Amino acid sequence: MNKKIFTLFIITLMGAMIFVACSDTPGRSKNMTVLPDSAALVARGEYLVNTTGCDDCHSPKKMGPNGPELIAE
Repeated sequence: MNKKIFTLFIITLMGAMIFVACSDTPGRSKNMTVLPDSAALVARGEYLVNTTGCDDCHSPKKMGPNGPELIAE
């Protein structure tokens, strides 16, 4: 008899945990993701490329009087 009660308790507990995990969190909006406009994305990309040094190898260059220079176009 104790084994049946314990099994029923475990099944009920697991069901409650699944219900809580799958339910919506109160106070949380489903549309929380705000996408930046394209100008902000371009500015962010330019910042990342220039600060991490990606443009050292991954940008077209031309030879100038002081060595390689970036082609602005």
